[in-house]
Amino acid sequence: METIKDLWNGNICPAEHFGAGNYKMKKLEHFLFESEEEILEELSDDLKGSFRNYIDQFNEYNNLSNETAFAEGFSYGVKLMAESISI
Repeated sequence: METIKDLWNGNICPAEHFGAGNYKMKKLEHFLFESEEEILEELSDDLKGSFRNYIDQFNEYNNLSNETAFAEGFSYGVKLMAESISI
């Protein structure tokens, strides 16, 4: 029950630990940021705004996708635990 209370009170935030210690993700993240900066340097001011808008929308989509995957994974985990108790 302590973990549920910690989640409720904000003491645990799984999103903050997403990918922590994953070297491949860190390397890819670094590459993405570098690429974004290179692209922005080459774009006109009008296109920079459009590109930033695209990046913002993509990030929002990615966050919603991660949230959905977490919620569905958690739900399956709870179902598996419930089924294992009833066996």
